[in-house]
Amino acid sequence: MQRREFVLALSLLPLSAVGIAHGGGSCPVCGGNLTVVGAIKDDTSRPSINLEVWNRSYHGYISEPFSSNSQFCKKCHFAYDEISMKWRRASEAPDSFFVPLLPVVRGFPITESRPKNLRVVYTQTFSGQDASQGRIESVGFWANDSELLRSKLENYASSNDLALHFYTALSMPGQVSVKAETPNNSFKPTPLRGAA
Repeated sequence: MQRREFVLALSLLPLSAVGIAHGGGSCPVCGGNLTVVGAIKDDTSRPSINLEVWNRSYHGYISEPFSSNSQFCKKCHFAYDEISMKWRRASEAPDSFFVPLLPVVRGFPITESRPKNLRVVYTQTFSGQDASQGRIESVGFWANDSELLRSKLENYASSNDLALHFYTALSMPGQVSVKAETPNNSFKPTPLRGAA
C-alpha cells in the first residue's frame, strides 16, 4: 500500500478507533489517561497494581483475556477486557480502589483460619466500554473448611444480598475457596473529557 493510500485510509477511521488502538483517551471509571497494558511494566518487587492483568502465577506475563494492546488506566489501574466488554481490577489492598468498595464487600468476614501464604483478593468490575452498565464487586480467599465456617459465611452473605460460592480442589485437601459477590449495582461513569 502506498503511503498516501495508508494516510487516507487512516483518516477515514473514527477517532475513537485510533485512540483505542494506541491507548489514549479517558478512563470511564476515573477520568484518567488511558494507555495500553504493554506500555506498563509489572514491578514484581511490589504488589501487583492489577491482579486481573498480572496475577503473578505466569511469572510476569499478562494474564488472559488481556493482551499488550488492552486499554489500561494509568490512574486507577483498571484494564478493559474487550471479550466481555468489562473494565476489571483486582487487588489485595481493599483501600486501593478509586471507587471505594461497597461496605458489604470490605466487611466480609475473612477468617483467620486460612493458609497464610495465600492472598485475599478484592475485585471490582464495571460493565460496558463506557462503564455505564453497572458494577460488580467480590472478595475471594482460601480457608480451612468446616461446617461452622460455611454456616457463618452463608449467614453473612444472605443477610447482605451476596452470592456465595464454595469450591474445593483435590490438590488442597481440607481447604475451601470462598468467593462472595455483589449483584450488579448501578454506576454513573466519569464523563469523558471533551464530550459535549
